[in-house]
Amino acid sequence: MRGQDAWIADCSASRRMRHAWLALLLVSCGGNTPSSTFQSDAAVDTANDTAVDSAAAISAACAARAREVCRGFGSCSDLFQQMWYVDKDACAAGEQRICERDITVPGVVDALGQVEACTKDLASIPACPRGLAFLFCAKARPRGTLPDGTSCMYDEQCEGGICAGFGPASLDFPKCGHCARRPQEGDPCSDKKDECSLASTTLRDAGDLTCDKVAGKCVARLPLGASCSFADACSFGTCTDGKCVVPPTGGMEIKLLPKGAACEGFTEVCSGGQFCKRTSTTEAGVCTDPYSGGERCYGPSQCGHVNRCATVPGEALSRCTDARPACAG
Repeated sequence: MRGQDAWIADCSASRRMRHAWLALLLVSCGGNTPSSTFQSDAAVDTANDTAVDSAAAISAACAARAREVCRGFGSCSDLFQQMWYVDKDACAAGEQRICERDITVPGVVDALGQVEACTKDLASIPACPRGLAFLFCAKARPRGTLPDGTSCMYDEQCEGGICAGFGPASLDFPKCGHCARRPQEGDPCSDKKDECSLASTTLRDAGDLTCDKVAGKCVARLPLGASCSFADACSFGTCTDGKCVVPPTGGMEIKLLPKGAACEGFTEVCSGGQFCKRTSTTEAGVCTDPYSGGERCYGPSQCGHVNRCATVPGEALSRCTDARPACAG
């Protein structure tokens, strides 16, 4: 997988910027005698205790993960965190909400265990986490149970190992995709687009393989300084004179804009969950606070990072909601 810092720089240069409530047990009370009623009540109590314990475990696990994800807010390479949240507290609250909401997505094997493992991995980083940390961010990740073609939002839902497809980065992230087989090194390829580098909704597989058209197979992209033999061989930079080198212009620096700032272009983005509100196609927009839950919205990014702009059933309009997208299950 390509390094996060390299990914940010690379995607910037190319002008593209790139969270189970465990099931609560439903128990029906029954029986016509005092004895059976007593037994049923006991069963209900046990089930309720289990449900409470599960909810408490999930809340605790999500809170711990959120603290680790956000502990370096403002001091690490956390471009997306600063795009999405105003401060460290808002980051932790948002990440916990997303975790508690999305941990029940179908297909994920041992979702609670994966969140806990993610937290341990993040805590092992000496200084602070850098870059993106999606819900199931553990280094060792079991594949999911959803077959290829199924709607998804996280790679961990999918039997094939990848939830493929994403658009330009925004506050609505990760995005909807479909389960697919993760391309493998050595797979046959020609010149068909995306044969070797299906784009993951969580960015894990965006560009880590490329097609060596001469050999006719997928190969790993090469690090800086490695010898290369074709234009698209390098993980970052270009293949120049047989070596992977940084392009002469380097990567574009992304500038975070404050509230009320004029916003336009690809290298300037609004911070703190704001979106670039435009009233004209010919003039710059203005960094504006996101719409609140229940308010009408008109497109991605307008509801902040936790809420999403979604169509309201029975209404011909969209509103901000904190429900996860239908594609996630």
